[in-house]
Amino acid sequence: SSPEFTLAPYRESSAFGFSRGSQYCLLTLRHGDFIGKDKGVVDELYAEKVDARARYMDALFANADVNKSGTLDARQLKEVLAMAQLPTTDERVKHFLSYFGSGTVVNCEQFRDVLNDVWGQSVGLEFRADLGKCLDPKYTGS
Repeated sequence: SSPEFTLAPYRESSAFGFSRGSQYCLLTLRHGDFIGKDKGVVDELYAEKVDARARYMDALFANADVNKSGTLDARQLKEVLAMAQLPTTDERVKHFLSYFGSGTVVNCEQFRDVLNDVWGQSVGLEFRADLGKCLDPKYTGS
């Protein structure tokens, strides 16, 4: 089944124990495949997604490493970021090379760090049927 997304302005709740401020919003994701499933099944589904993402990053790197040096230079890095539909500038590529790599190249592991920085880390997600209660004590479910 298809995931169901709800995007709404974030409302503060003392249940979280900290304040995020008004610039955040809350994304709720419900996936029919997770409802009523054992935590182990859900964990396996997420593990598959994390593994698929790692394989995709490795394939991007291998395609960009045309000279098979095991590293990407500035030109190759900029091209592969464009292939992944990630807008970038020469200045940003230079930053990535100096922050994640040697200053002139990145290897495959460093390239994954670049993508995780741009895309955001894969996070450990947990399906919670009671999330609404954390945000609104009057929540009765859907």
